[in-house]
Amino acid sequence: RILATGTEDDKIRLWKIDGTILSTLKANGSVSSLSWSPDGRVLTALSEDGTVELWRANPLLTSLTNHTRAVNSVSWNPDGQILASGSDDRTIQLWHQDGTPYTTLNSDILEVKSVSWRAGSGPPYLITTNSCLCWI
Repeated sequence: RILATGTEDDKIRLWKIDGTILSTLKANGSVSSLSWSPDGRVLTALSEDGTVELWRANPLLTSLTNHTRAVNSVSWNPDGQILASGSDDRTIQLWHQDGTPYTTLNSDILEVKSVSWRAGSGPPYLITTNSCLCWI
């Protein structure tokens, strides 16, 4: 079990449950949020400059830079194949697990503050805080 924390000093720290720091990673910018993929292999870090970074412990796998403003939320779909990121630039970017772009959804009206996938059986829905219910 590993806990990840992100800080304003551009650091991501990986901790053992007993409080021992396993590793310190250098992020692109101030880390606003972190999320593990469902299989626990990829750590997603959000930076206030609009960058989404995908880490496999250490090294950095890739930086996703399609957003033009702060990224507020990410969510992996239940099978871990698609990552959604929501931003103040009023877009939801969808990415394949390797970081290649899948598609862009435009909010047009509001900044996207949160994204979440519906778990369970049935079609995959992506829900955002700006009342978008999207079939993917």
